[in-house]
Amino acid sequence: MKRLTTFFLSLFGVGFISGIEGTLASILSIPIILQIYPLLPSSQPKRFLLYGCIFLVLMVFGTVAISHCSRAPKDNVDQSFIVLDEMVGMMVALLPMMMTGQFVWYTPVIALGLFRFFDIVKPLGIGAIDRKNTPLSVMMDDVLAGAYSALVLLFLMNVL
Repeated sequence: MKRLTTFFLSLFGVGFISGIEGTLASILSIPIILQIYPLLPSSQPKRFLLYGCIFLVLMVFGTVAISHCSRAPKDNVDQSFIVLDEMVGMMVALLPMMMTGQFVWYTPVIALGLFRFFDIVKPLGIGAIDRKNTPLSVMMDDVLAGAYSALVLLFLMNVL
């Protein structure tokens, strides 16, 4: 079971590709997340509710799995192989597109660039969450990076 959990936390092994695991996981998350859209109801409130449920399941699973499966001592919970948090962050970053149904080829590219910027630079409280070094903070810093990305993306979608 631990191997399967590690495999899932590493986003099917992507997290073991050293040096580019976060960026690669973020890129590969896009087609996975976009595959969810046709399964969502056409009603926007129901779409948001189901998308939110999928997000919550991944958040809870990721947080619990990190606490049970981390190969690290407690002083470094956020291991580089754990990249499920990148996918959860990208789910949040792509939220404006998923809720509006405005699919333009460059929208996920912009969301990716914004998400990676906020995830790497860690401004506006993201770094403080990241430094907490708990299973929940491993997930939450990416959720916040995704939220900032979604806000900027929503603005850009209304301007472009």
